[in-house]
Amino acid sequence: MAVTRKFLNWNRPALPAAAEYLVERYTMMDAADMSGVVVVVPGRRAGRRLLELLIETADRRLVRLTPPAIETVGRLPERLYQPRKKFASDLVNKFAWTAALREMDDETIRSIIPDPPRDKDISRWLSFGELLWKQHRELAAEGLDFQDVIDRGPEVAAFDETDRWKSLRTIQESCLRRLDELQLWDLQSARIFAIRHSECATNTDIILIGTSDLNLATREMLTQVADRVTALIHAPEKLAKRFDEFGAIVPDEWNRIPVDIRNEQIDVVEGPADQARAVVAELRRYDGKYRADEVTVGVTDERIVPEIDRHLTEQGLESRWVVGQQLNESRPFRLLAAVAEYLETGGFDAFAALVRHADLDSWLCRQPFAPAVIDDDESESPDDHSQSLLDEALSAPQYIHSSSAEWLRQLDDYFNRHLPSAPGNWIESDSRSDHLQHAYTCLTQLLEPLTAKARPLGDWIALLNDLLMNVYREAEFDMDDRQQALTLSSCRKIFESLLTLSDIPPSLMPVLEAAQTIRLLLNELRSDSVPPAPNEQAIELLGWLELPLDDSPALVVTTFNDGYVPSSLNSDAFLPNSLRRHLGLLDNRRRYARDAYSLCVLAATRQDLKLIVARRDMRGDPIRPSRLLFAADPNQIAERVLMCFRSPEEAVDAVVDRPIADQISAPGFLVPRPLPLHRPIDRIGVTSFRTYLACPYRFYLQHVLRLRDVDDSASELDAMMFGNLMHEVLNRFGTGPHRFSTDADEIQDNLRQLLAQCTDELLGSSRLAAVDVQIQQLRSRLNAFAEWQASWAQEGWRILTCETSFRDLNVRLQLDDGRSVLLDGRIDRIDRREGTSEYVIFDYKSSENAKAPAKAHQKNSEWTDLQLPLYQLLAEQLGLKGDIRLGYIVLPKDTKKVQHLMAEWTPDEIDAAHTKAREVAAGILDEVFWPPSDVDANLFTEYAAICQTGVFDGEVISV
Repeated sequence: MAVTRKFLNWNRPALPAAAEYLVERYTMMDAADMSGVVVVVPGRRAGRRLLELLIETADRRLVRLTPPAIETVGRLPERLYQPRKKFASDLVNKFAWTAALREMDDETIRSIIPDPPRDKDISRWLSFGELLWKQHRELAAEGLDFQDVIDRGPEVAAFDETDRWKSLRTIQESCLRRLDELQLWDLQSARIFAIRHSECATNTDIILIGTSDLNLATREMLTQVADRVTALIHAPEKLAKRFDEFGAIVPDEWNRIPVDIRNEQIDVVEGPADQARAVVAELRRYDGKYRADEVTVGVTDERIVPEIDRHLTEQGLESRWVVGQQLNESRPFRLLAAVAEYLETGGFDAFAALVRHADLDSWLCRQPFAPAVIDDDESESPDDHSQSLLDEALSAPQYIHSSSAEWLRQLDDYFNRHLPSAPGNWIESDSRSDHLQHAYTCLTQLLEPLTAKARPLGDWIALLNDLLMNVYREAEFDMDDRQQALTLSSCRKIFESLLTLSDIPPSLMPVLEAAQTIRLLLNELRSDSVPPAPNEQAIELLGWLELPLDDSPALVVTTFNDGYVPSSLNSDAFLPNSLRRHLGLLDNRRRYARDAYSLCVLAATRQDLKLIVARRDMRGDPIRPSRLLFAADPNQIAERVLMCFRSPEEAVDAVVDRPIADQISAPGFLVPRPLPLHRPIDRIGVTSFRTYLACPYRFYLQHVLRLRDVDDSASELDAMMFGNLMHEVLNRFGTGPHRFSTDADEIQDNLRQLLAQCTDELLGSSRLAAVDVQIQQLRSRLNAFAEWQASWAQEGWRILTCETSFRDLNVRLQLDDGRSVLLDGRIDRIDRREGTSEYVIFDYKSSENAKAPAKAHQKNSEWTDLQLPLYQLLAEQLGLKGDIRLGYIVLPKDTKKVQHLMAEWTPDEIDAAHTKAREVAAGILDEVFWPPSDVDANLFTEYAAICQTGVFDGEVISV
């Protein structure tokens, strides 16, 4: 007997029509008994919806319902025969194929994989094993094996892969033999065995709904039970010739049909954000015509889901992506990935990523810690006053502030001071990193069980389970919070996946290190997702393949573009499209036919249908409109070519009403105003005058709030760190026994020793490779400095003092109104010529383009910096009398330019500088920090975001 075909006209959606048919067919008296029925649908969502509709239909007809068994197409075959052995799990299959591949000789492996993985690269071996297994599954689904490719492949022009497929056939036989020895059965092989031995049978009715594309193996199994099979075909009966005896589409028939789509049902927009706006525009056009559960958004490119979700949220609408959240986006997944990276590399960046993980951060917060007494350098962290002011500023309405754990602050600070390549090499005297050292110790103890040598995969299961339990045992979860619910669900899935690892037979279980085991586990979980909670108030977002069986009256389909609808596969490592077609596998022709049928269903069953075509994808690359749009008569084709390829439309933006938040004329972020100080400023550093002269507001941020940009993104010493290292070496030289030497070689030797000493003390022995290169560059500069220093000393100049601090010398700058302020500063070096009263106050400069003092301090005769003139004022406290000159010692990258540059200011100019200093000091004492100045965008870049430098439509600040 043949399969019974029943046509459900597509003047209504398929599932409601199928529910009516089933209730009517199986109702006797007042009962609809479907206990002897198996309903087959393409996916689980369609199955759940069908059950809801069956219940509603039975209630409406006042009959008692006994629901049918609802099964997906992929699981139907196992209802039609009795398996003789236990099925091998997916993971066991991957290991079996991998083992079979690896046992081949090198020549055979290279005939399949030109560049085989290294022996220890288990992840890559498994990826190739999985690839071969997928080829086996796809062929077996059509009743084929690798020998069929060998036999039939030469019938295809230009097929020259026979030897390769012979090698694959050898691997296939080896894999299946391994499974037999383990008393396991490959699922696809079991189905083929059942077909060939006519073992398929059933005592139930089988109803096929929406199964428009069936593989050959399923068809042959259904043939053996055809008298119990009914195919419900969602189409008018006049289209019967377009469907085969199983109710599946006939590809050749659907490849040449026109699709009835009107031009007004098509929107052409630019990119992902424009697509999201077009969705909102269409929803607004409905004007309350539909409830949320009567509207569906089709998503053919799931990468734009966050964009759609964001735009709907801005409009006060909820959305529900039925796929849910990918497991690889969850915190437990990322935690394990970070652990694997740290175990493998031991690098500082891996350590930093791990301790920044939110859940590990919470775990660290729960670990007992006895803080040490830390004597912070005032130059490194805010004092109580500035911290209090900073806290108050951050609590102002225009700030969104989140605090982080102390060890995270110390992490960035430590990295920027030492640039280590690996954690753990703490400088004993570095008391500013006590929280960080505590975090490192706790983390080391947590991961210690995972640092053991390689062991069988199964031995790691309990240890990884313990790791997650340690981190999450005391965590509390709010299931109404989507992220927290995802975290808990992810933990459950990871635990379940860990248990499946124990099912791997010992003969297939590899010996791995902990990091390899974690990566294997994560690879198994990468494509898993956590389904969202039910929400009747949310607009559902569905994938393309689920849309034909969706019954919502309003539908908006996004990314209606070629490559998405219809999808295509134009390259395959083993089965190119021409070979696929010859073997009867899913090829581009079948994909087109399937999607053409789906579009016909959508056009016929939806009251409102909108197809959104994008010009560009997520990366900004151009993409073509779907070929299905041009399955029309010639006049329509011409119209659609013009529609899709003319200049971008702006109509969508005009339709979308901007949300209330966007209608406010003021910008969303205001530059925070300076707050009144709790106590007056009583001390000013001489180098900070330059900042105030450039911008009073940035002076406030830098020297009052002491804000600074700190992260661990540095890959080498920045200019400040490089300069600090150079200064420390030169300071030690200037206070050491060789400071008066006139021998360049002697000075060079001493500087080399000092550089090595300072490098080890300041940066440690474990440091980034780029830093070692910079140290060599600094050595070259110091060699050139030695030549200059020897020549300078030969002229009778001797170093008098180095790194002289004036913080405790009570040097005051007297203002014209009687007020005064303490001056703070540190002079790099003061020299004196022997037997004279000649002095030079030097400042070291390591920048590439060191300017002469006059150019560095003045622009168009206006003072822009007051450092050297104020140094002269400070030096008076040392009792220096006589001829006092000011200058730079410059050590640029070009060592030929290592020299001294002297200032040639007159006494009147120095007095003018001091007058300017008093004006600046008065402004600082009067708290004149507003408004921000218009500065060069290359200056003060760390404050660019706060000051809205270069921000379009930023706050307009008037003086």
